[in-house]
Formats: sequence, structure tokens, C-alpha cells
Amino acid sequence: MEGSSTPHSSRPTPSRKREGSVESRGWPVYVICASLRLTNCTGVTSDVFEALATHCQKLESLNLQHSVAGCCTELRLLEVNTEIKQTNPYFQFCIEMLQAGCPKLQVLRLLNLTWFPKACTMIVSPEVGFSELEELCLATSSFSLVTDEVLVKLLHLSSRLRTLDLRGCYRITSAGLQLLPCQDLARLFLGLYCSTTTLLLAKQGSEQMALKWRHSLQELDLTGQCYSEKDLELAMEILAGTEGNHLLRSLNLAGTKVTLEAIRVVVSSSPNLNYLNLTSCRCLPRGLKRIYRGQDEISQFVNRLLGSTENSRSTVTVDHKERL
Repeated sequence: MEGSSTPHSSRPTPSRKREGSVESRGWPVYVICASLRLTNCTGVTSDVFEALATHCQKLESLNLQHSVAGCCTELRLLEVNTEIKQTNPYFQFCIEMLQAGCPKLQVLRLLNLTWFPKACTMIVSPEVGFSELEELCLATSSFSLVTDEVLVKLLHLSSRLRTLDLRGCYRITSAGLQLLPCQDLARLFLGLYCSTTTLLLAKQGSEQMALKWRHSLQELDLTGQCYSEKDLELAMEILAGTEGNHLLRSLNLAGTKVTLEAIRVVVSSSPNLNYLNLTSCRCLPRGLKRIYRGQDEISQFVNRLLGSTENSRSTVTVDHKERL
């Protein structure tokens, strides 16, 4: 289907359908439609996406080139994933155009996409951005081209952001995260679920993230990150705080260099923690490398840690007396 200057001329006359259905508003239903092209169609609104999602469940290819700018001003949620096949190796879009066309977007999810921003050919005001965005998900299990610069461009006005999912975005650094305007982030996912043997990853940065969002973080995922033992110790100490942490509910440190002492500090200070992932943590004893679910399992784990700590102190005291 091609957009034209007279879009109504080629529209088939709708048959009588139930009141309130898509068909009663003049929309033909293409249940078996696999490919749809709507280029230069200035009347494309958010209702179009809702209709396509409801009635075109076999859709594989959707081309909306030059069709959505300025026409989805009420759109609140936009999700794109690899179920919609890409015609090019990399998915491209102009960030500024999307921000101008969807200023009220609250949730943006670009899942498992290898994408990068397209150069903007128009002059855009610095006041254009996702000022109402609350969730950004760029998670991928494959190659990622998302950099600090791209992330800041997406979120430069997103002070309300509460969820940031950057799993697989290995180019993102702590320095880039420090530039974000969101001060009350509740969920931060930075896990790497692909092979990291050939990647040059930062060994420092978890401490700065903990400092910035310690007061608001409820969930943190650092799976596979290469932060040093000392850096993670400082981060866990910051998360624990001087008066405990009653916000933290989920902590994923799988595959990191976190130490037993760092775990003891943060877990014993987080009474509401109900998920703890310590699988493949190379600095931990073998029997502790597992997932702990629920407060009962985590409480038993804490008691075990505290018990082993007391035993270690007693052993040191006895050895000292014997030497005297």
C-alpha cells in the first residue's frame, strides 16, 4: 500500500460491521498481511499502530517512511522488536524527529535491535526531547552500537526516567550515565549476556553509579561487568549506607568480581532484598555461587555469612593468643 495525495480515493467501501470496531471507522482488516508500506502518509496517527497490532498479527515488514512526524503527539508507548524484520542490516531512525513527533512518549522499547541514529536534516530546538519518558529499554543479546553520545541524545530532557534497561549495550560507560538528568532512577539494568572475552570493558564505574542513585535504586543488574574487586566493594558499601537500605529489592551480580565481604555488607543491610544472583562469581566460594530467591533464602544466606565471619574472627584471636 503506497501513500498518496488522495488517500481516500483508493480506500474500499467498508461493509457494515459492529459499532466501535475498526471496520466501522472505515478500516479494512488485513489479517494475513505480511508487508505494509505507508510512505508520505501525513494522516498516520497512533490509532494506526493500535489497529495494525490488533488485526495484522502476521505482519513482518512495516515501512512508515516520512509518515509519522508530528502525527503521534499523543503516543505514550512505542515498542519495536525483531519480530518486525529489518530490511537493512542496521535499523536507523532520526532521534530528533522521533522526539518531535512523539513528545508525550512515556515508554520506549527497542528490543534486540542493532540500530544507530540517523543524521537529522532539520534544525531542532534543544527543548525537543522525551521530557515525559519514564522507561527506556534498549536491551539486546547481540551486537550493540549504542554509545554514551546516543544515550545522552535520547535522554537529555528525561528527568522523570525511572527504568533504564541497557542490557547488552557494552559501549555505555559510567561517565555517560553521569551525564543523564534522571536523579531518581529505580531500575538500572547493565548486564551483559553475551561473550565479553573480546570486549574492552571498564574496570571502574560502579562506585559512581551507586553514589548517584543509591537513594532511589530498587533493582540493579551488573551481570558480566568487569568492575574491579575494589570498585565493587566501594559500590556495595555505598548501597548499604550507614543506616541500611530499605529500597533495594533485586541485585544481580552474576559473573562479576564481587567479594564475599562486599556481599556481606550490602545484603545484611538490605532487609527487603528478595532476589540475589551470585552465579559464576569468581571470587566467591563454590557453595555460595547460586541464585537466592525470597527473603527466607536470603536471610539464611546472611546468617551463614555472619556465622562464617564470627568463626574467622575467633580463629584469628586464638592464633594471636597462641603466638603470645
